[in-house]
Amino acid sequence: MIINPTAKSMPLFSAIPKVKDIEASKAYCNENPIYSWHANYYTVNRKKILILVNDLTLLTIVIQDVNAESKKYLDHVIRDRIFKILMSCGIAPGKIERYMDNANEILIGKGHKRNITGVVTQQIMAAETF
Repeated sequence: MIINPTAKSMPLFSAIPKVKDIEASKAYCNENPIYSWHANYYTVNRKKILILVNDLTLLTIVIQDVNAESKKYLDHVIRDRIFKILMSCGIAPGKIERYMDNANEILIGKGHKRNITGVVTQQIMAAETF
């Protein structure tokens, strides 16, 4: 699974390994958009709220209060939130486990799809109004 954060949100992902070849990761994301996510964050009351959007389904995941301590295990939090969101959508646990197994480890790429980055920005603007 590849997460493509904006340049602004890159420090939140410092504990997760980066892809070795950016161009190869872009090609992988274009071929397998179900395993590609774009990310950004915004701040509410000095707490960082992380937004992840899947490239294929536009499924949005919100992770609140990402700080220096919690970013050490952010990859586990992301996997847990994906599992919980898909369970709440009524997807069978076996299928979710298969998705997670196929996704392999989480790697950090570079944001490259402007249309998905636009969706992330719109999600942030919608969330900030509440």
